[in-house]
Amino acid sequence: MKYILLLIGSILITNGSIAQTIIVPGSKLINYKLLANRVLDYKMQLVTNKDEVKSEFKIHKEQIIDTKAKQIIVVQQFDMMGELVTDSTFADLKTMKPTRMSMTDAKKGNLMKLSFNGKTIKAFSKRKEPVTDTIHTIEEPYFDSNIMDCLIGALRYEKDTLFQITFYTFERNGKDPYIIRKIGEEKFKLNGSSKEIATWRIQVQPLDEFKSGRKAYDYWIDKERGILLKQELVLSARGKSRIILVE
Repeated sequence: MKYILLLIGSILITNGSIAQTIIVPGSKLINYKLLANRVLDYKMQLVTNKDEVKSEFKIHKEQIIDTKAKQIIVVQQFDMMGELVTDSTFADLKTMKPTRMSMTDAKKGNLMKLSFNGKTIKAFSKRKEPVTDTIHTIEEPYFDSNIMDCLIGALRYEKDTLFQITFYTFERNGKDPYIIRKIGEEKFKLNGSSKEIATWRIQVQPLDEFKSGRKAYDYWIDKERGILLKQELVLSARGKSRIILVE
């Protein structure tokens, strides 16, 4: 069955009046032309409902296209008050199917290494004692969760788009399905600029939270470049978290 999925790239499932499409590696609904070499800097903030910033740290992202090795490398570095955490995910350039991932935290000596081989993922993690060295299993097809924003930015959004995507997440020991839904289009002004950017307004939810109608992440995706401009999640009546591109 998985081979049929990979060939057709998607399956249509009835969900009320909206067609729900399962996105798999190699899907034609991924616009691979948007996968380009990029260097992006973001700030992540916790803010009050009055938009007062309570805390902030930096996120540095690099998207590297290695045409010789036919792979895409997504690097993320989180600067949390001087503590640098870096993760790197390697995936096939034509399909975005993951091959390996690594994470390092130099200050605390933390380390993670993942090796993807079809339904099995060899997972090694040294965060706190004891060390984890195990095999996780997951039904194909799937993507690595560390390329989620990159993938969401590259999807082809049409009217009433509703996508389901399965990611691998180490903390969940495998399967981590999400729903991605286009809720509209907006003109977006980044960081007070007068320039208006055409964006897709997207909502992103873990599948179980989608089914229960709980809160979703709101995304603003640059339609032309396929990159995240802003992400926001309401945490409570008193505040929210947000990630904003710095240009």
